[in-house]
Amino acid sequence: VGHLIYAILFTIEMAIRFIAAGCRRYLIGPEWYWNWLDLLVVIPAWVELITDFMEHGQNVSSGASNFRILRVLRITRMLHVIRSVRLIRVIHAFRELIFSILDTTRQLGWAMILLLLIIYSFSIL
Repeated sequence: VGHLIYAILFTIEMAIRFIAAGCRRYLIGPEWYWNWLDLLVVIPAWVELITDFMEHGQNVSSGASNFRILRVLRITRMLHVIRSVRLIRVIHAFRELIFSILDTTRQLGWAMILLLLIIYSFSIL
């Protein structure tokens, strides 16, 4: 049951991104490697579910299915780690952007002080 839930959730996520991006952009777009990774997770999961269903009929409670659930959990955990690494890169870029804005603001403050000194100097003359 857990394996089926994970397969359905990953399939829904993949379908939403496929519909949003379109076929060409989904398969060879800027983030093609994440999409292909999703395909490599979803397709074998469905193949395994179909073969298990054909073998055991509606009774899918075999001993091997428990190990499959653990395998899917490990794959899910690995995918979350991979996606969080991507998020860390985004956070690093965001942090660089904030620091550059702060440095620019500091330089702008000094430029304003210099401008006020020039205006004050000319007003005395």
